[in-house]
Amino acid sequence: MTYDPFQLLGVEPGCDFATISAAHAARCRERPDLREQFDRALLTLLQAAQAQPSVAEPTGDIRQALTETAGSEAMVVAPAPERPKRKLPSHQQPAVDPHKVLASLEQSLARHPENVECYVRRGTLYAEQLHRLDRALQDFTTVIELAPHSARGFLLRGRLYAEKLADPRKALADLDEAIRLEPGLAEAYILRGYVHHGLNDLKKALADYTCALGLGAEDAAVYRRRARVYLDLGRLEEARADLMMAIKLDPDDVQAYLDRAMLLQQLGRLEQAILDYNTAVQIAPDLPEAYYGRGKAFLAQGKPRLAQQDFERALKLQEASRSE
Repeated sequence: MTYDPFQLLGVEPGCDFATISAAHAARCRERPDLREQFDRALLTLLQAAQAQPSVAEPTGDIRQALTETAGSEAMVVAPAPERPKRKLPSHQQPAVDPHKVLASLEQSLARHPENVECYVRRGTLYAEQLHRLDRALQDFTTVIELAPHSARGFLLRGRLYAEKLADPRKALADLDEAIRLEPGLAEAYILRGYVHHGLNDLKKALADYTCALGLGAEDAAVYRRRARVYLDLGRLEEARADLMMAIKLDPDDVQAYLDRAMLLQQLGRLEQAILDYNTAVQIAPDLPEAYYGRGKAFLAQGKPRLAQQDFERALKLQEASRSE
């Protein structure tokens, strides 16, 4: 079967890039599993336009059309999960064998089977390094059984349900109990806000993040997460203010720059958006989303050659990450 980028994106030959870009965003939302094929189709049409402008000629309304679709495209460009912080070079992080740590903890528990701290450490080791989520769940449940009036076990198990086991209802039950036991526990509000946002309960998510900040959780990630809730509520200026605060607190928070860049695109501030994408590229030069987002902004400016370069770079990085 012959590859047809027009058919893949569902557009007619000769249409402008505003139409193509909007169709690309819609197809990515419908079939995220085919994202790479849609990206390649977009790039193919962009390359064809360089050789034969009549194939897909950018028109004067491209800026307006892409600005209008920027909000929906933001969910396509932005990665859903939180991005981890960049790790220090290996020579600054002495390697510790998790299996040796596990053996030491098990020896301690054999001698002191009611040592809560050992269960906490072993459960965390199972969850974060050994990827034995069933064992982590057992250990955090044991922490709760040994210390039922402490918020710690409920917080740990709630985090596991929320972030690893994808069970939001059980996560909420544990986090509610953690907050009941310790009303000033900011971390529990942050996690509960994350769960509420995942369930699309935006008002509760906003309340939890705001409460966490009121309790002193001055952390870039909290402002960034609340900004996403504001975006979903359509409160764009408040989202922008939170992203500015996130960047002030952590100038290396690459996701904050990406989120702000996409918000600026939605507001039609393309030059400012490109500056944020440039910063994201400097912080994380191997991040496909930064190049892809900047390519979209260049396309909205009517600069298809620069857009093509960024789309090609994004695809190469995606391919490289899969081959690792």
